[in-house]
Parts: sequence; C-alpha cells; structure tokens
Amino acid sequence: MFATQQMTSQCVADCDKRIASLQTKINGWKMYSGVLSLASGLYDKEEDKSVFKMEDKNTEKIRNYENSIQLVKVEKLIYQTLGKGAKGVIFQKLFQKYSDLMSSSYDISGNMVRLAGISEGEYLEYCKESLQQREYIQALCLYGEKL
Repeated sequence: MFATQQMTSQCVADCDKRIASLQTKINGWKMYSGVLSLASGLYDKEEDKSVFKMEDKNTEKIRNYENSIQLVKVEKLIYQTLGKGAKGVIFQKLFQKYSDLMSSSYDISGNMVRLAGISEGEYLEYCKESLQQREYIQALCLYGEKL
C-alpha cells in the first residue's frame, strides 16, 4: 500500500516544518511592515511614493507567505486523509481547494512582479516549480480517489 502510516507521518512532519518556517518569515515581515506603516504616516502619498511602494511590496510578500501556508495545510490534510485510509470524493474537493489556492498564489506573485518585489524570471521559475508540485498533489489525490 502506498500510504503507510510511517510515510504519511513523515510527510505530515515535513509539512509542519514548512509551515513553521513560513510563519517565522511572516513574523519578520510583519515587524518590518509596522515600521513601514509608521514611516508612511510621515509622508503625503504624492510627496514620497517610494515609501508606499515598499509598503505595498511588503503587503504582497506577507500575503504570499500566508497563501503558501494555506497550500501546505491542504497538502498536509491530503497526507492525513491518505493515512487514515479515506477514499473517494474528498480528494476531488481537496485538490480543488489546492488549485484555488494555487491560482491565488499566481495572482499574488504577479502583483509582486508588477511592484518589483520579484523579477519576472523568478516569477516564471516559481510557476514552473509550482506546476510540478500541483501535478504531484493531483497524482496523490487521484490515488486517494481511486482507493
């Protein structure tokens, strides 16, 4: 059987590590966001647009990390569901949720390119890698659906 308890436990533990890492990044950027918010209060929007652009980039970065946490949580739920021996339609719903979050991720990353938070090359690389991850998640869900 593909989904042994040991295997799913290791996958869940990996997800927990990734969630903790992403949360640490969010905490750091939220502190930075607070400083930017204070600084933006000192300027008129027309006076210094660079402060507001930095604030917008930071906001998108935080949104990206928060969305990534949601993606990893869905992945974790898929592993847990496989580990419990569940099958059927639940996997279609989990994959749909994952796909919706992935679409949001592409939108957020696109905004980051527009705001010069990441380069277009980084965005394209992210899209390529995330497509591979999405195909992996789809394979897991198809497996679970067919059990």
